[in-house]
Amino acid sequence: MRYLVLLSMLMFTPAMADEIDVHAAYRPVVVSNLRRMAAACTAIGQVDGKPSGLTLHVFALLEPGDRRPQDAHVYLAATSGKMPLLRGADAQGNGLQGDGAEIMVPSSPALLAENPDVVAALTPDETLTFKAVASLDQPPGAGFTDRQARGWLHLLDARMAAWAGVIFALFVPDAQVVTVTVAPRSELDVMEGGAARPLVINHGDAPWRYSFRPADFSDDAVFSATRAIMAVDLPLPVTFRSWKWRK
Repeated sequence: MRYLVLLSMLMFTPAMADEIDVHAAYRPVVVSNLRRMAAACTAIGQVDGKPSGLTLHVFALLEPGDRRPQDAHVYLAATSGKMPLLRGADAQGNGLQGDGAEIMVPSSPALLAENPDVVAALTPDETLTFKAVASLDQPPGAGFTDRQARGWLHLLDARMAAWAGVIFALFVPDAQVVTVTVAPRSELDVMEGGAARPLVINHGDAPWRYSFRPADFSDDAVFSATRAIMAVDLPLPVTFRSWKWRK
């Protein structure tokens, strides 16, 4: 477990102290800096400077569970002022992370050169955590094979190794879960061993997210949908550290 914590800290550990002491209802807590977050996005999203086919998405979750992530006021402490990092005032995550709100990592060269801290303003009873997924830049249309799904996971493992280093990666579990977003009024089936069976029958007007482990299917399995698959997400098998107002 300590290796998972160390890996997560590559992205979410401040260079200086964890806390900035202030006399107010909120306490600014330094959770990372811009370069660390940008480096993680680049490591997942690029191979030798070219797109890897994956995009990293990081979501902030605030507990207790009745609190919106936006209430943590995650921001960059830039010299020009505080820059909010959560997507929109009422933004929510893509559904994979529950009520998490996605963090938007700026790519401005000037900001990267400045490298401001990433700060959350927390009250004494709040805890902030981060979760992450990698999404396919190009969903696979109306079908894919189990071998393709295993290939996506292997790609994510390789990019995580590039991010964390080969030695660190030896102690990190392999990615195992694939989540596909099934379109409204669409069905997702699998053909395995010469027999087809339904996995999702979505008669509703909203997308439906279906998670599975490719290892649970034969490597010659074929997945097909009656409408194009909307998205494919690969949860990172790393538990990020949590932050709260420490006394």
